[in-house]
Amino acid sequence: MTDDVLVRASGVGKHFPVRRGVLRRTAGAVRAVDGVDLDIHRGEIVGLVGESGSGKSTLGRVLLRLLEPTAGAVTFDGTDLTGADRHVLRRVRPRMQMVFQDPYSSLNPWMTVGATVREALDVNGIGAQAGRDRRVGELFDLVRLDRRMVERMPHELSGGQRQRVGIARALATEPEFVVADEAIAALDVSVQAQIVNLLRDLRAELGLTYLFITHDLAMARYLCDRIAVLQLGRIVEIGPAADVAERPRHPYTAALLSAVPLPDPPRERARTRLVLSGELPSPAAPPPGCRFHTRCPFATDVCRTQEPVLTSESSGAVACHHHNELAAELHAITTGS
Repeated sequence: MTDDVLVRASGVGKHFPVRRGVLRRTAGAVRAVDGVDLDIHRGEIVGLVGESGSGKSTLGRVLLRLLEPTAGAVTFDGTDLTGADRHVLRRVRPRMQMVFQDPYSSLNPWMTVGATVREALDVNGIGAQAGRDRRVGELFDLVRLDRRMVERMPHELSGGQRQRVGIARALATEPEFVVADEAIAALDVSVQAQIVNLLRDLRAELGLTYLFITHDLAMARYLCDRIAVLQLGRIVEIGPAADVAERPRHPYTAALLSAVPLPDPPRERARTRLVLSGELPSPAAPPPGCRFHTRCPFATDVCRTQEPVLTSESSGAVACHHHNELAAELHAITTGS
């Protein structure tokens, strides 16, 4: 990994209008992503974690310009994608790809899996016509699939095999940046490990850069270099994967980690879980102050009135008024020690 920033999000927001009435007038907006700053360095794997509805998938699509941001700017390798026209996007798009969550619905059920992968080559005009079938075979080798599977239909493959086809399709354009959007969530646990190891091997072989979107902090800890925690459309903590997973500084991160069982039974029995209660805020009407204060057991008056700023420190950044005084307690909750 170098210090080169490949993808940069600056103050990125994505709001979806809420329409009501017969005339479908705009009555508000759902702030799915609301002021995110994020740098992803070349060759890095950044994990984006958070509960369902936190805005993870929306942010991933905005970074690829599959969704137009409402606010802020996205740059890819120095190119501003926010105001880019279709000619610029057509030139940049092959360098940015996505692996989707459901490996079945993301494949055309009426096409063989080989034709699905070849379609990416045909649409982008990659390679000579005669050599594209050979390239499909090479891509199947790359994702550890038997070349004889190219003639099979999606329903004839297992979930893990279908996801490997999805990865092969994403790699067809020789991208530099890949967004893996919950790419293992629909798979069995044993298959999840295989796909994660494949992604890690491909990073080493091809020099890929990933945004790995997941709700599984344990898997993010294993695969990623850094982890960013998204809560109600905003990053509340970011840092090296080991630091975030073992010494969280934000109560929301500690709550997510508290839901992950420890592999040591005595420590698992001894630790105190951080169980969230209280009102789950709506992204259409986020609360004042810290957006987590309605569910945070450590919230004080300042949390209810003043919004914390994402403060950079030596090991990352955190947006919490009390992160220094809570550090030891959150570590104990997370590790059981």
